[in-house]
Amino acid sequence: MGLYPVDVIGDNVVPRLREAFSGLPSGIRELVFLHFDYTGRPEAPLEAGKLYRAALTVAWDRAMGGDGSRALHAAVAVELVHNASLLHDDLIDGDRVRRGREPVWVQRGPGAGVLAGDALFFLAVQELNAAGFPLNTYGVAELTAAVQRMVEGEWADTQVPQDVGAYMSMCDGKTGALIGAACVLGGLTAGVTDHSLEQV
Repeated sequence: MGLYPVDVIGDNVVPRLREAFSGLPSGIRELVFLHFDYTGRPEAPLEAGKLYRAALTVAWDRAMGGDGSRALHAAVAVELVHNASLLHDDLIDGDRVRRGREPVWVQRGPGAGVLAGDALFFLAVQELNAAGFPLNTYGVAELTAAVQRMVEGEWADTQVPQDVGAYMSMCDGKTGALIGAACVLGGLTAGVTDHSLEQV
């Protein structure tokens, strides 16, 4: 098993992301497609980025004794949250380029960026709920706690850091929270639900 399980990510996570989008209202789905530069056709490429967090989820599942198959819902959920945060972050920072093209808020307005991001956050929770135990209990709790930390980190990023400690705390929330959650979710899908995951 490699650290980056390309076979599982490429062959399973991206198609499942496409499937997850089908549950969105048509207008919001169009905005999400715009973010991912995806037309909605099954054969069309979906620009999902590096899928680093999804890869961590699957890698942790395998490291804890899983075969990677049960980690799919969790991997998709963390990617949905990551992309939701990008939609909001672009708007907050006023960034006019994302992955070489204009972000949603530039193309369709600030409200579009906010709503598309909101939709992906809640779609991530729906993805975990659909997976059943333990993701619909432990997993949802872990992911939503990580999102709260991400919100706190994003807010801190809008302030002027007073010292190195404040800056590192901001980074821990804005970036580290979801990376940690990705690893914990991988452990959960491998069947590890005890206190040992608190050390991740």
